[in-house]
Amino acid sequence: MSQHSMNIGNVGAAAARAALNEALPALASLSSGAAEPATKFGNMLWYDTANKILKMRTAANDGWISLFYLDQTAGKFRMLENVQIVDASGTQKGLLGPQAEATWKAGVGTLEGLINPAKLKAAIEQLAPKGGMTAVGTQATTSGKTVTLSGLTLTGYKSLQIIFDDIRVGTIATTGDSDIEINGVPIDTLANRATFDGMVTIDLVSGVHAGSIRNTDVTGTPSTTAAVAGASSISTASTEVSLTSSGNAFSSGQFIVNGMK
Repeated sequence: MSQHSMNIGNVGAAAARAALNEALPALASLSSGAAEPATKFGNMLWYDTANKILKMRTAANDGWISLFYLDQTAGKFRMLENVQIVDASGTQKGLLGPQAEATWKAGVGTLEGLINPAKLKAAIEQLAPKGGMTAVGTQATTSGKTVTLSGLTLTGYKSLQIIFDDIRVGTIATTGDSDIEINGVPIDTLANRATFDGMVTIDLVSGVHAGSIRNTDVTGTPSTTAAVAGASSISTASTEVSLTSSGNAFSSGQFIVNGMK
């Protein structure tokens, strides 16, 4: 590692030889050193040993252009981030470097570039056509008068579909009717020991629910099928879906929640 002014001067042979023996190693080592050369020339190369970066002086001799990172430990050549990919005229066509996640999620950038898996996932979720059902969760209804599917994040959903799967209130020994509620809003009244199936759709935008429920009596015979509709207390800010029986406790079945964005 050495640096030199590259000026031999009008000196005798011995001094000239000594100056050349200093200048040539500087040229051979690309003027390497922790500090920039004291004497600089347009387009000269300098290996910055402090930062392990090979640099080139601008043609105007007024600054440095960083070219590459040289990994001395691994003995490898490394590209620096945010390197522009250009055509023969110097027009940028791409970028080797991390671009903002917002660029990928907006889907409007035209530059080719690097993208990590997390940003790709976020961009797909942002740009993919909204629609189709997504499973939100399933809650067993095997005990208690209130069962709750909690820990939900409904932001971004337009509607919920709640499917009642063979839910029973009470046992053979119990009697009495039970009002069934979703998050405190009544949706149906069941005769003693009834089982019910059906589906209710909740519009999270308008705040209403609508659906159909079929009741089956203790003998297994379908007794009634009723349409249900009304205002809903569930919104995109809700974090749980609860099913409550005002009378008999739940004894079997489950409810399934699907969401649409």
